[in-house]
Amino acid sequence: MGFSSICIEIKKANLMRYTILKKYEETHTYIDQVCEMADQNKKSFGFLPDSVYEQMASKGQLWVAICEKGKFRGYLMFGGKMPALKVSQVYVSRSSRGNGLGKLLIDNLITYAEDLFYHTIIARVASDLRANQFWEASGFRIHRQEKGGKTTGRIINIRAYKLPINDLLSTQESEHESTVMNWSAPVLSSRTYAFDLNPVFDVAKNREHGPSTLAIIKMGLAGEIGLCLTPEFEKETHRYIDKYPDDPMAKFISMIPIMREISKVKIDSLVKSLRAIIFPDRKNNGTSSDNDRSDLSHIAYCIAGNIDGFITREKALLKASLELTERYGVSILSPDELLPEGESQYIPKKEVLLSSLSVTSYSQDDYGDVVTFLEFLGIEKEVIDKLSLKSVGSKTVRLTIARQDTEITGFLSFSYPSKATKTANAYLFIDESHESAIGVIDHFIEFCFRHKTDYSFRLDMYVSESQSETVDTAVKKGFLIQNNVLSKFICHDFISKDNWSNVSSCLEEMFNLSLPNNMPSMDELRNTGICITDSNQLFRTKSWFDFETILSPMFCLPKGRGCLLVPIRENYANGLIGDTRNHQHLPYQFSLLDSSEQVLMLEKAYFRTPNKSSYFSKGSIVAFYVSQTIKELIGFARVTYSEVIHIEKALTKFKRQGVLSKEELSKAADKKGMLHVFTFDNFFEFNNRISFSRAKKMGLISGANLVSVEKIDHVCLKKLISEAF
Repeated sequence: MGFSSICIEIKKANLMRYTILKKYEETHTYIDQVCEMADQNKKSFGFLPDSVYEQMASKGQLWVAICEKGKFRGYLMFGGKMPALKVSQVYVSRSSRGNGLGKLLIDNLITYAEDLFYHTIIARVASDLRANQFWEASGFRIHRQEKGGKTTGRIINIRAYKLPINDLLSTQESEHESTVMNWSAPVLSSRTYAFDLNPVFDVAKNREHGPSTLAIIKMGLAGEIGLCLTPEFEKETHRYIDKYPDDPMAKFISMIPIMREISKVKIDSLVKSLRAIIFPDRKNNGTSSDNDRSDLSHIAYCIAGNIDGFITREKALLKASLELTERYGVSILSPDELLPEGESQYIPKKEVLLSSLSVTSYSQDDYGDVVTFLEFLGIEKEVIDKLSLKSVGSKTVRLTIARQDTEITGFLSFSYPSKATKTANAYLFIDESHESAIGVIDHFIEFCFRHKTDYSFRLDMYVSESQSETVDTAVKKGFLIQNNVLSKFICHDFISKDNWSNVSSCLEEMFNLSLPNNMPSMDELRNTGICITDSNQLFRTKSWFDFETILSPMFCLPKGRGCLLVPIRENYANGLIGDTRNHQHLPYQFSLLDSSEQVLMLEKAYFRTPNKSSYFSKGSIVAFYVSQTIKELIGFARVTYSEVIHIEKALTKFKRQGVLSKEELSKAADKKGMLHVFTFDNFFEFNNRISFSRAKKMGLISGANLVSVEKIDHVCLKKLISEAF
């Protein structure tokens, strides 16, 4: 979808007419004037090098407003990445103020964000600027405040405009999207970026933009993003490294995972298609052909390898970023765009030690710190009063705090449901600007999921409007959203034709959603999904996988559905699931990170040999068998992703799900460095564990003694459920 120049009449007294130029071919002649205006307004905008404005213009993210005579009248610069678009600067010339030009620029940005499915537009505005009146009138509400730079001592208002995102039943896919269960990444993916050689040289040669690239590397080391190199990068630097093996840059490159090679045929095909987009007017055999081929190969590897984005300063690549994102789903970013908003250099608040993230119960001694934290996030007093922070402890409410070292990063108030109300309430507040935010989001949502009852209930979760990452995660894990409230149907029954009507009536009672009268067959679930009528009598279809996500943690049992028995060593089981020796309750589950961080993950990754990897597919049900020690079947889970990949890819792709060290991954890999990874969610423990001998008597285990993955059919799965529950 292209965004061409537009001309909209502003119906003011003087009928001023403005044109918003968006394409680089139209805006580049005005960049000098933009830079001049930015320099004159350093107090409002801060300082950015002229090259940044050039880069953003080449990406189509510096828009220029001109009057009928073609004279410069203002500009808008923005950036950001999903799910939040971020306004960097807005300027309107004095002669055009009061004529609606500022509103016109912002309205265009809102349309742009809606068309590209962003959730939020964020603007940082110093609290002492008159511009706050403009942002307030434009619908940007203050969600929190934070301290500005040391030199100014300002307070910065973090303003956000919440775009109308998915309605109650459009949370995972649009009404017309396919319901076939295809996928190319885990449900909850952390973003991974490859980068170009030039930014690395910026660091190695102490160039002007070196600090930005260095900041990106720090973010990678802090675990906020994944970083990797394309094979093309390795080729570019091979001769340099051979010549200067002791060079710091050579040593740095050797530490970063490199994407596995992809077939030359596939890369060449992509390069050909990309050339028409990025270098449409250049000849293949020109003086710059080698460099062009290298740039195109970088992007081709990112597309073929499912990498989220490519970090570069190459103008031609940045200029084509919008079309590349729309056509291939890969983002082309300058290092500056990945930095936290308002920071010219990324400096972690403190050295990130994952093991220092802790989750503890609230005590009265925490009152002052918790209130300060909530006020920092912009939570209103009326909401804080609802959290019962001053009241005597109640067995029906669980108050929990997440800390990085001693700093509070998240707070959860969870009110348990009752059979009378069948409703649980959760207030979840997280500082999403903190490096530990994703881990805290996953922990608290998974904590809510793990509350077991013998009846279905509705979980209503309230978050602050600025928590776009929390909302995005919740929606992907089955929450429905309506009127700014996230609601989840928590089911603790296996869904079969026998209890289908009961589940249907509960869903209708709690959400006013109507299911078909009879449970669909396995083929209907696989090929059509579930047809649901919502409260507005609109007919919607959800895929089998997405429907089960709404009903999670339990799953459907149509006739014909089987299960995979997956043997897992106790040390890995403890890492993925919890203390397998204490099966009365699982208070924590250790992540598969290189630390002992006690945080529940919504989606976890298990790495194994490629043997029988074809058995696994998205939506498959697995039952874990702890081998070698306790020798028991302990619980079910659902596969969300499965692939045979190289070790290097595993190190960059599964940060959010937990990744073993390279040494541990090597133990599971074959001689070519390939291993099978599957991610899973909805783990729930059996009420009654099943010993190896008992499983043998039941006919669940073959003569191979469960040393490898085994399939069991629908009849055996029903036996397993009956015995376990």
